[in-house]
Amino acid sequence: MSEVVEAPWHVRVRQVAGEWCGSEAYHPWRRVVLSRTLYYFGGGVFSGYILFFLIDRTDAKDPLSDMSVLAVLALSGSFLAAWPAGLLSDSFGSVACVLVAGVIMSAVYAIIPTLIHIEILFFVVPFYGAAQMCYNVADLAMITAALPNPDKRARDMGGWAAIENIGGALGGLISGAVITLTGSSDQTVNDIRDDDDDAGDDDNGGDRTVYTQVGYLSIFWPAALAVLVSALIVWPLSQHLRARTADASETESKKAEVKNAHDVRSNQLLDIPHDEF
Repeated sequence: MSEVVEAPWHVRVRQVAGEWCGSEAYHPWRRVVLSRTLYYFGGGVFSGYILFFLIDRTDAKDPLSDMSVLAVLALSGSFLAAWPAGLLSDSFGSVACVLVAGVIMSAVYAIIPTLIHIEILFFVVPFYGAAQMCYNVADLAMITAALPNPDKRARDMGGWAAIENIGGALGGLISGAVITLTGSSDQTVNDIRDDDDDAGDDDNGGDRTVYTQVGYLSIFWPAALAVLVSALIVWPLSQHLRARTADASETESKKAEVKNAHDVRSNQLLDIPHDEF
């Protein structure tokens, strides 16, 4: 028997990249991946600078503790929205849920740099958490429906998960450069030690620049735009994904009908009257 010789890894990588980037069948997949990448870009900005924003621009007395409260509130919103998000995605379509959730998260990103009072943030963040969960649930259903080849689903899902994180990395990297250029001030703050500690110490290793409101606007508003675009670019796929989901459901229904008919026939053949014994 002749052995099957696999192509070198770099050849296989080029083949997969060519399939992902050039195949018409992967057009819905590419849109969903781009959407998720932009979504992660906005999230990278938000998660990277929300604590600095609390310290620099709000009236939070204990930013670290308040950050913990914000995290709990966001997770609570996500928890409460998880099951309803699935119902909404099944009822109205995953694309519609992504669009609505993207608009809500984009609005939150846009208004955050204008806020001063921490109590308002406490009120807003649960809605952000709920929208984030709705987005994630619907987006997972959307990418599943966008996969063109059942035999390569694991590979394509792996590519989706890997590429989306590039957006998060770029969000943190680019926003750092932008806020440094647009929001640096002459003030400094020490985030890692109390002002009363080591008052006479000349070591300012923990000091950093306080960023201005313009600086935070320059990163949070592009993040809001990225999340909004991430939701809008999948809207043209609405009918396509609905049709593909319906086809998949019909196929599964036919398989179930065939199986049920086979089970009924088998039971009939095995059903022997007791009075014959």
